[in-house]
Amino acid sequence: MSPVVLILAVIICITVAMFVHVWSMALAGWLVGAEIQEVSIGFGPSMLRIKTGTASININYIPTGGSVKFGDSFHFCSWLPGAFMPSIYIIWNS
Repeated sequence: MSPVVLILAVIICITVAMFVHVWSMALAGWLVGAEIQEVSIGFGPSMLRIKTGTASININYIPTGGSVKFGDSFHFCSWLPGAFMPSIYIIWNS
């Protein structure tokens, strides 16, 4: 296998792993009721920006990282167990 193909394969694997990681953070926040303001895939200047309701999805040029920006509002979901909610509330407001 040539070095160029190997480097491209590594970059693609890192990008896919990062994509799954960032979207799992957004999903976890959404499941517990946190407001999602922005999901960024990659670093650097924005290549594509999609506005969806109160959130925006940014696709950036350097695909080796990402972030999820949560808002200040937090609403507990009714399906969470009662013992789980107070611990989240204490951590969230500390």
